[in-house]
Amino acid sequence: MNGSIKIILIATMALTLFSSSGCMSMMARGITDSTGGDKNEIYPSRHLAKAAVQSPSWLTPLALIDLPLSLAVDTVMLPLDAVRGRRPKMDQSVLAADKKPLTKEESAKVIEAAIRKAAGSPTGGFTKADLEKVTKLDLRLEKLTDVKGLEKLTQLTGLNLSFNPDLTKAQIAELQKALPKCKILSNPTK
Repeated sequence: MNGSIKIILIATMALTLFSSSGCMSMMARGITDSTGGDKNEIYPSRHLAKAAVQSPSWLTPLALIDLPLSLAVDTVMLPLDAVRGRRPKMDQSVLAADKKPLTKEESAKVIEAAIRKAAGSPTGGFTKADLEKVTKLDLRLEKLTDVKGLEKLTQLTGLNLSFNPDLTKAQIAELQKALPKCKILSNPTK
């Protein structure tokens, strides 16, 4: 093979590897930003990889292969994260343990906040009209332990409860009965 062809092939392979690596890091940042998640979290790809291992799917092997590259991207992104507001708390190490599962009361508060955001109702009680405005809700990666309150969302057509490992199959089944028109994405292990 010609020397210039070898260089072009090597450059193409290197560019492909570089552009497809660290995907989990960017995806985790996108999820955190779009769902209003905890921006004090550093090394977000590590949390996403843990969630993928706790709730295995066909993407789990890809997540594990991508993890070293994503950690490298996370390391490079640390200064940018500091500027954008993702600062570690004083007592939080880079490898701090993940958040514990929420209590039922904390789960209710997270659900209420998500409903308020989706309904555009920042304060006060919910009216029937407020609840009917909510057609889609994303509660993935929230560490929920309870889904109480979601059954009131009668116009809900899409609900993402993925990567909430403490939710049970029974809770999801009961919620699906209450919301038959809703497509619920979840991966309970219990």
